[in-house]
Amino acid sequence: MDTVRKTEEIEDESEEWVYNYYGRERVEQFREEGREEGREEGREEGREEGREEGREEEKRKNVLHLLKMRYSIKRIKAILQISEDEILRIARGNNGIIL
Repeated sequence: MDTVRKTEEIEDESEEWVYNYYGRERVEQFREEGREEGREEGREEGREEGREEGREEEKRKNVLHLLKMRYSIKRIKAILQISEDEILRIARGNNGIIL
């Protein structure tokens, strides 16, 4: 008998034991709670990623707006409190005019 078949048999026996010990309804409830917890964690991660993307987009818009208004990099750095390298990265990535 190969190891894959043995593993499947052990898993089947283990699953059957869990069903017998806790009851099928309770096991299904555990599974559903786990799925819901996983979905909630996923939604929270998605919200945090969305917030971060929003902050990055706002920073990008502000830098480009100030560049269009012909502000210097040093002035933008002072206003937005971000590094000159970050300002240059944003400007280059969006074909901005650098003074």
